[in-house]
Amino acid sequence: MVESRLARCASALLFAVAVALIAPSAAQGQTARGILVDEHTGEPIALGKVMLVTATRDSIAATLTTDEGYFELQAGLPGTFSVVAEAFGYWSTLIGPFQLLAKTDRIVEARISVRPVSLPGLTVETETEYEPRVNHLVSSGFYERMGSGTGEFITPGDVAMSTATYIQQMFYEKKSTRVFQTQTAKPRTYRDYERVEARATTFGPWGDVVLMRALMGGYCQPWIYIDGRKEIEDFESLDDLVKKSEVAAVEIYHAPFDIPTDFRDLALAGCGALMIWTRR
Repeated sequence: MVESRLARCASALLFAVAVALIAPSAAQGQTARGILVDEHTGEPIALGKVMLVTATRDSIAATLTTDEGYFELQAGLPGTFSVVAEAFGYWSTLIGPFQLLAKTDRIVEARISVRPVSLPGLTVETETEYEPRVNHLVSSGFYERMGSGTGEFITPGDVAMSTATYIQQMFYEKKSTRVFQTQTAKPRTYRDYERVEARATTFGPWGDVVLMRALMGGYCQPWIYIDGRKEIEDFESLDDLVKKSEVAAVEIYHAPFDIPTDFRDLALAGCGALMIWTRR
């Protein structure tokens, strides 16, 4: 454990020294600079694309890395930023967020991992199925949150393989949700939910109600986010808010304290959330 920590510290020190030696003196302004490297080998990656994005995931600067893997990105104003790094044969990766103060440099340690690449005419069979990452989901933090181990996730691959006609059907087999079928107005009490469950097979999926177990018992209706924005208007069917054909991916958080802090607020009491990301 100690040796591992020492090795990591030494690697970080060498990284900072390498950036200082390779990088030209930064112009006035706010600059993020670093070296794009292979996460496993530490080798620099040439001609990788690196973008500087704002807290709202707007790209404000982009560049290609040099033969030594070096990159430099400048922001017109100080603020909170992230770096999105990608290269052929590697996963697109979000690094950050971090602060860029006025007229200062920020050294960014950009490490990306190898991903399989499909080549025309070449078929390789493996026991593991790989799913390409979707750029706007990378920049929104979807994959980063998926790696945290909190919540359930419906990936773009899951969506593509789903036979669901309505979005509610995508939650039938999920551990964190309970789907009650009804073509009428939503029941108002937990006893009504029980009656709906008893006659569930007689109703179609358009009126399905997606619920979660409430912390104090019974069921509750989760908060709904679409593309990071909380929906506060009432709706008769989840299908009214977003069609299954529009869905790119979904995050499911069973309890309010599981909801990522970037999306959590004081109003989110008592129930979890469904975070739905649409296609771009």
